[in-house]
This record gives sequence, structure tokens and C-alpha cells, in this order.
Amino acid sequence: MISESLHGLIVAETYGIPNVWVEFIQHPDYWDFKFDDFYGSIGKDERIIKIKRVDDVEKACKKIETWKRGNIDYEKLKSLFPFQAHWLDN
Repeated sequence: MISESLHGLIVAETYGIPNVWVEFIQHPDYWDFKFDDFYGSIGKDERIIKIKRVDDVEKACKKIETWKRGNIDYEKLKSLFPFQAHWLDN
């Protein structure tokens, strides 16, 4: 999966779908912080691939081939949930 959307990347990581972070249009300099925060939280050091030419798409596809799943600590995530919810135990 090639995605410019943080939500797309989060869903892909959650379900173990190989993915790569790309940029199709230029975003402001502060745009990357939320992606850096997400990747840091799952133990990955990912960098954006800026898609400007066909070669860049090929680079993104090759990166997917070497993808490794991030470490999402679901137990820690559940422990931080502010409400008692029995549906979280399943």
C-alpha cells in the first residue's frame, strides 16, 4: 500500500499490510511531525518518499518489498484506555 494518509498507514500497520509513506503534493514543513510521532511509537524510523517522477513510484514499490511490521503494543494501548470496557478483552 502506498499512502500519503496517516490514517491509511496506521490501518495498514494494524492489519500487517506492507505500506510506504509517500507525498504526492508538497506539504508545509511541519506536516511530517505526526508521521514521525506515529512511526516513533511503533519503533520505526521511516522517511517520506516524495513522488515527482515515475522513478519515485518505482522506489516506493521497492521499499514495500523490504517492509517490516512495526511493534504495536496492544496491551499497553488498552491499559491507557480511560474507561472500563469489556469489549477490549476480546
